[in-house]
Amino acid sequence: MKKILLLGGHGLLGKEISRLLDERRYVLIAPTSAQLDITDYQALESILKGEMPTDVINLAARRNIDELEKDPLPGWQVNTFGAAAIGRILSKHKIRSSYFFMSTSYVFGSSLTAKAEDDAHAPVNVYGETKSVAEELIVHYCGGTGIPFWIGRASWMYGRARESFVDEVAKMLLRGEKYEAAIDQSGNTTSAAEVAGAVVSLCIEKQIACGAYHFLNEDPGRTSRFDIAREIASALAISPERVVPAESRDIFSGGGRPSISLVNTKIPPLRNWREALREYIVTRYTANHL
Repeated sequence: MKKILLLGGHGLLGKEISRLLDERRYVLIAPTSAQLDITDYQALESILKGEMPTDVINLAARRNIDELEKDPLPGWQVNTFGAAAIGRILSKHKIRSSYFFMSTSYVFGSSLTAKAEDDAHAPVNVYGETKSVAEELIVHYCGGTGIPFWIGRASWMYGRARESFVDEVAKMLLRGEKYEAAIDQSGNTTSAAEVAGAVVSLCIEKQIACGAYHFLNEDPGRTSRFDIAREIASALAISPERVVPAESRDIFSGGGRPSISLVNTKIPPLRNWREALREYIVTRYTANHL
């Protein structure tokens, strides 16, 4: 029987993964951040040695891009040192556990070509830097020690557990407001529920080869926030003219946000992004489903 330690299990992706693990009746240990401080090495060591989980899923993160530019320390503590400490402890004590770490597309810089899993990193903000270094340390501690590990990346996730860009657009349009969306920022809008399904089935259950993986809804082109917002308007039967094109510099402040799309080269993509997004919007925001 699998015993899974889930860190960051109360966030957007975490709640979806937690639900799936419960459905499969695995033994699930999911402490809150108040119950387990991932920056406390001794506390991590104690729970890993005491519980001896078969799998560790680490989704804990500080991801407020603008706040991390002002105060980077919490990002380095949680995103980097906490994440690396897990790999170090598993290796040091020879704990027979696999390790899944959720990273981000922001380890890459802006690019006109989609980034594959093993492309070179070039982060442009503190958040991306902290995750990039964490990836390197996890490979260092787990690679070559016999610890199965996977580094997951996704982009612009949405889901019911926490409001995202997708929900912000839908709510503003439903209130009769216009929405300014960046035309110069590309990414992959992705369903958290579908990412969760792929992580659990491919990594935790099938244990595919170690390494970095991109968990994405299929997107054959470069999709901007503007494109996504117009798709949301269409799903809500609202005029797409209510979505106003804008430059990212006029919308965002603080840390730079790279214009970057990811591509899958190792695993099949999830279903088409438009299909997944429209299903989410219609189910959550149309009158028949409210």
